[in-house]
Amino acid sequence: MDNQSVTPRIIEIPRVCDPRGNLSFLQRPGCMPFDVKRVYYLYDVPCDSERGGHSHRRLQQVLIAITGAFDVNVDDGTKVTTYHLNRPYQGLYLPSGMWRTLDNFTSGAVCVVLASEIYDEEEYVRDYDEFKSLSKAGRTEAKPENKKKHYPFLDLGLVNQPYKQAIKDAACRVIESGCYIGGPEVEGFEKEIAQLCQVPHAIGVSNGLDALRLILRGYIELGRLRYGDEVIVPGDTYVASVLAISDNGLVPVFADVDINTKNLDAEAVKRVITPRTRAIMPVHLYGRVSWDEELAKIVKENQLLVIEDNAQAIGAKSPIPGLYGTSMTGGLGHAAGMSFYPTKNLGALGDGGIITTHDAELARVVTALRNYGSDRQYHNKYAGLNCRLDPIQAAMMRVKLPYLARDNKHRQAIAKIYNDEIKNAAVLLPSYGGDDCVWHQYVVLVEDRDGFRKYLLDNGVETGVHYPRAPFDQPCYEEYADADCPNATRICVECVSLPINSSMTEDDAHEIAAIVNSYATR
Repeated sequence: MDNQSVTPRIIEIPRVCDPRGNLSFLQRPGCMPFDVKRVYYLYDVPCDSERGGHSHRRLQQVLIAITGAFDVNVDDGTKVTTYHLNRPYQGLYLPSGMWRTLDNFTSGAVCVVLASEIYDEEEYVRDYDEFKSLSKAGRTEAKPENKKKHYPFLDLGLVNQPYKQAIKDAACRVIESGCYIGGPEVEGFEKEIAQLCQVPHAIGVSNGLDALRLILRGYIELGRLRYGDEVIVPGDTYVASVLAISDNGLVPVFADVDINTKNLDAEAVKRVITPRTRAIMPVHLYGRVSWDEELAKIVKENQLLVIEDNAQAIGAKSPIPGLYGTSMTGGLGHAAGMSFYPTKNLGALGDGGIITTHDAELARVVTALRNYGSDRQYHNKYAGLNCRLDPIQAAMMRVKLPYLARDNKHRQAIAKIYNDEIKNAAVLLPSYGGDDCVWHQYVVLVEDRDGFRKYLLDNGVETGVHYPRAPFDQPCYEEYADADCPNATRICVECVSLPINSSMTEDDAHEIAAIVNSYATR
């Protein structure tokens, strides 16, 4: 048996991303380690069946999951390694001299096999004892392990893998342009985001926090807000929402949230309005629209500025029109701040943010504020900041933006599987909507959070916590520790985020739901 010096390995297959459909290709020289002389397919394999059960004397192979998924158990004579194949742009290279079995086929799975030799029965070693005797090690007593599948919470490498070459090309385009501050990439991205959010103005900035800071600072410069004015903010949000308020000398006022939607509760908002209330910051938390008829009525009756925190809900559509008659998040209120932190539905490869607004005057002011307060070169109308969006980040996000709607639909499909299939009384699910939620996170509530998370991790499922402490419970905001937000407090104590992202499969979601259902409280 000619046992190759190389070992089994996953190979990356080049992929060309296109809105009309992606394309992958194999070529030699390139990712293929041998010349292909034979191609065959496995399909309609029952989920409880096993294929393979042999090795080859000289033949090398590459196995690819064109659709669906399956496991490949590879025995090299000393150990057994299980590879899970579920992506058409990754292949498993098998050198000769490896005993292989294929199992755990999902419904509709198709395995394509590329071989280095034409069919020759003499090439096969079908007896496991013969394989052991021919193995260089001479010992392969271990049988394929029942290795638990691993479900990562979020693997940004996998998320960005489909765009890898296009992102590299975009970065090179910026490098070769010589334009490293502002320029056509930032301007093009601003136009595309403005179109998505149904607003006339979009201003790229350094991150989501700075987007909110600049909006509030802009309204102060315009005289719409004054130091000491109150801004209503939900009790359950990431601390950046509140930092933007206090950084501008404004006063955050916490209103409780609905336990099912995790967003502002209209009745709680009414209870905290005072004569000093001038603005409200709906946070579209976890990707769900925070806007309804009652909230719109409160805003109009009290003449409040509406500043959306749209860090987590890009592409979500409100069933209720916003103040200007549009329906997309980022355009429901007077202005919105957005984050492109790498984990977001549209993530940069670093930091990035943007301001969207219907207000031309505000757009003019924040455009100056982000660039040292300059309304023209060397003329500083405001004591501004340096909060510009890097063109290299804008260029890379322009690669991913055309696929945002598709990725959001995929997240909605994952969330629907969770909502339909998780039937565990110990786990409180979020309410499921339609296009009003793009599921940046899928957050459930469990009383024994630590026990639940440990159980899932022991079964291969990574989870997150968003967020373990409310802003009013943070040391920097101890003066607000008595905020009347019981639902927000409960959420922070019980919340667990299940995996949901563009790189996981619907089969993953079915399997995770089954694991959640097997959890039992003690």
